[in-house]
Amino acid sequence: MKKILSFVAIGLFAGAASWAVAGLISDRFEPFDSGSGFLANQIILAFPALVIGYSQKPVYLLLYFIAAWMGLNGYAFMAGGSEQRAWAYLGLVTTLVLLVYPFFAGLAGILFKKLRFGK
Repeated sequence: MKKILSFVAIGLFAGAASWAVAGLISDRFEPFDSGSGFLANQIILAFPALVIGYSQKPVYLLLYFIAAWMGLNGYAFMAGGSEQRAWAYLGLVTTLVLLVYPFFAGLAGILFKKLRFGK
Protein backbone atom coordinates (compact mmCIF):
# COMPACT_ATOMS: atom_id res chain seq x y z
CA MET A 1 0.00 0.00 0.00
CA LYS A 2 2.89 2.33 0.82
CA LYS A 3 4.37 1.79 -2.65
CA ILE A 4 1.05 2.60 -4.31
CA LEU A 5 0.70 5.81 -2.31
CA SER A 6 4.22 6.85 -3.26
CA PHE A 7 3.42 6.59 -6.99
CA VAL A 8 0.18 8.48 -6.47
CA ALA A 9 2.12 11.22 -4.66
CA ILE A 10 4.77 11.36 -7.39
CA GLY A 11 2.09 11.64 -10.07
CA LEU A 12 0.10 14.31 -8.24
CA PHE A 13 3.23 16.35 -7.63
CA ALA A 14 4.54 15.96 -11.20
CA GLY A 15 1.18 16.94 -12.69
CA ALA A 16 0.76 20.04 -10.55
CA ALA A 17 4.43 21.04 -10.80
CA SER A 18 4.46 20.66 -14.58
CA TRP A 19 1.54 23.06 -14.92
CA ALA A 20 3.01 25.53 -12.42
CA VAL A 21 6.49 25.56 -13.95
CA ALA A 22 5.05 25.97 -17.44
CA GLY A 23 3.29 29.10 -16.23
CA LEU A 24 6.41 30.48 -14.57
CA ILE A 25 8.55 29.96 -17.66
CA SER A 26 6.12 31.32 -20.22
CA ASP A 27 4.03 33.90 -18.33
CA ARG A 28 0.95 32.05 -19.58
CA PHE A 29 -1.24 30.00 -17.30
CA GLU A 30 -1.78 27.07 -19.65
CA PRO A 31 1.05 24.91 -20.99
CA PHE A 32 -0.72 24.78 -24.38
CA ASP A 33 -0.25 28.53 -24.88
CA SER A 34 3.51 28.64 -25.41
CA GLY A 35 6.24 26.43 -26.77
CA SER A 36 8.56 26.86 -23.80
CA GLY A 37 5.77 26.19 -21.30
CA PHE A 38 4.70 23.08 -23.18
CA LEU A 39 8.28 21.80 -23.36
CA ALA A 40 8.83 22.32 -19.63
CA ASN A 41 5.53 20.58 -18.91
CA GLN A 42 6.47 17.59 -21.04
CA ILE A 43 9.94 17.21 -19.56
CA ILE A 44 8.60 17.31 -16.01
CA LEU A 45 5.98 14.67 -16.82
CA ALA A 46 8.14 12.47 -19.05
CA PHE A 47 11.20 12.02 -16.84
CA PRO A 48 9.38 10.22 -13.98
CA ALA A 49 7.47 8.19 -16.58
CA LEU A 50 10.71 7.02 -18.16
CA VAL A 51 12.20 6.08 -14.78
CA ILE A 52 9.04 4.33 -13.57
CA GLY A 53 8.64 2.50 -16.88
CA TYR A 54 12.22 1.26 -16.65
CA SER A 55 12.33 0.36 -12.98
CA GLN A 56 8.81 -0.72 -12.03
CA LYS A 57 5.93 -2.88 -13.19
CA PRO A 58 3.69 -1.31 -15.86
CA VAL A 59 0.82 -1.06 -13.38
CA TYR A 60 2.80 1.56 -11.43
CA LEU A 61 3.30 3.54 -14.63
CA LEU A 62 -0.46 3.52 -15.18
CA LEU A 63 -0.97 4.64 -11.59
CA TYR A 64 1.51 7.47 -12.13
CA PHE A 65 -0.36 8.67 -15.23
CA ILE A 66 -3.74 8.65 -13.50
CA ALA A 67 -2.31 10.64 -10.58
CA ALA A 68 -0.43 13.04 -12.91
CA TRP A 69 -3.68 13.68 -14.79
CA MET A 70 -5.38 14.42 -11.47
CA GLY A 71 -2.50 16.74 -10.50
CA LEU A 72 -2.70 18.61 -13.81
CA ASN A 73 -6.42 19.19 -13.47
CA GLY A 74 -6.36 19.83 -9.74
CA TYR A 75 -3.73 22.53 -10.09
CA ALA A 76 -5.49 24.14 -13.05
CA PHE A 77 -8.78 24.21 -11.16
CA MET A 78 -7.39 25.44 -7.84
CA ALA A 79 -4.81 27.95 -9.10
CA GLY A 80 -6.76 29.19 -12.10
CA GLY A 81 -9.26 31.96 -12.18
CA SER A 82 -12.94 31.82 -12.98
CA GLU A 83 -12.20 31.28 -16.67
CA GLN A 84 -10.27 28.07 -15.95
CA ARG A 85 -13.02 26.83 -13.65
CA ALA A 86 -15.63 27.48 -16.34
CA TRP A 87 -13.64 25.31 -18.76
CA ALA A 88 -12.92 22.59 -16.18
CA TYR A 89 -14.91 19.83 -17.91
CA LEU A 90 -13.23 20.49 -21.23
CA GLY A 91 -9.89 20.55 -19.41
CA LEU A 92 -10.48 17.04 -18.11
CA VAL A 93 -10.33 15.83 -21.71
CA THR A 94 -7.78 18.21 -23.22
CA THR A 95 -5.19 17.55 -20.51
CA LEU A 96 -5.00 13.97 -21.75
CA VAL A 97 -3.03 15.43 -24.68
CA LEU A 98 -0.36 16.53 -22.20
CA LEU A 99 0.22 12.88 -21.31
CA VAL A 100 0.96 11.59 -24.83
CA TYR A 101 4.72 12.25 -24.95
CA PRO A 102 5.24 11.19 -21.32
CA PHE A 103 3.32 7.99 -22.15
CA PHE A 104 5.79 7.23 -24.93
CA ALA A 105 8.66 7.98 -22.54
CA GLY A 106 7.23 5.42 -20.13
CA LEU A 107 6.87 2.88 -22.92
CA ALA A 108 10.49 3.56 -23.92
CA GLY A 109 11.53 2.78 -20.35
CA ILE A 110 9.62 -0.50 -20.44
CA LEU A 111 11.07 -1.39 -23.85
CA PHE A 112 14.63 -0.55 -22.78
CA LYS A 113 14.22 -2.71 -19.68
CA LYS A 114 12.96 -5.65 -21.75
CA LEU A 115 15.75 -5.28 -24.30
CA ARG A 116 18.40 -4.97 -21.63
CA PHE A 117 17.26 -7.65 -19.20
CA GLY A 118 14.93 -9.77 -21.30
CA LYS A 119 12.17 -9.61 -18.68
